[in-house]
Amino acid sequence: MSYMEIYNEEINDLLAPEHRKLQIHESIERGIFVAGLKEEIVSSPKQVLEFMDFGEAHRHIGETNMNLHSSRSHTIFRMSRDKVEDDHAESSCDAVRVSVLNLVDLAGSERAAKTGAEGVRLKEGSHINKSLMTLGTVIKKLSEGAESQGGHVPYRDSKLTRILQPALGGNANTAIICNITLAQIHADETKSSLQFASRALRVTNCVHVNEILTDAALLKRQKKEIEELRAKLQVYPSCSIKTVQFIRIKMNYNPNEGCGSKKPVSKEVVVEELLEVIKSTKPDNFTPRVVEKKDDYIRVEYER
Repeated sequence: MSYMEIYNEEINDLLAPEHRKLQIHESIERGIFVAGLKEEIVSSPKQVLEFMDFGEAHRHIGETNMNLHSSRSHTIFRMSRDKVEDDHAESSCDAVRVSVLNLVDLAGSERAAKTGAEGVRLKEGSHINKSLMTLGTVIKKLSEGAESQGGHVPYRDSKLTRILQPALGGNANTAIICNITLAQIHADETKSSLQFASRALRVTNCVHVNEILTDAALLKRQKKEIEELRAKLQVYPSCSIKTVQFIRIKMNYNPNEGCGSKKPVSKEVVVEELLEVIKSTKPDNFTPRVVEKKDDYIRVEYER
């Protein structure tokens, strides 16, 4: 787990207060991440709450005319969980499934005339408002389908939206809680929050399982799939050409060319491969024979 705050568009580590002005990086392996951010290994809810309390104690808090303990920064609590499949499970292939939980606490938007902010407080408020405006713009673009249509979504305009990019418009389930008040004096802020929530409801994310496969795990999975297909061929002597091509591609591995080598496969080669597979899995005292061959399938029968 990790805990950070975005204060005046600077990223600070709340678990290691000496780590300030951290930078955002992106890589193929890790995706978008904050370099130098301290990560702690936890094994119980008690440990999690202790670290959260420690982080909260180092968050920037200030007093304004509207709030005695006003949050002056956005915070992101991030917990990552890795699950390794059981080696003894029948479906195991040594794959690692990764999930990430982000809990985000946003500082509220401010109007200087109401908060009475001056000097440092005014600067903090302007950065808060700017990042919230960018978040609103990103949500608006996503709700309009800009990303799916190849349009530009300004994630990079704010460090908040850049860090949360995968959770906002990527592979994630996202829930947003908006706090409002019925006080007439804050009617404009309430209306703005409800409009933001309404746009967020129209955002559609594409969710899939995050799975990490080593070369050995990938080969193990492919071997298992081949064994399952061979078992099906033994029960069902008829097989579609699409399934045969799948078998051929999965088996087309050349040790001299490295893992994952694939070559173009003609239909004739596919048929030959099918017969070889069938011969190795045929019932005793039976001989396979191709009785029908078309563009999209072949039919094999057994003769005693």
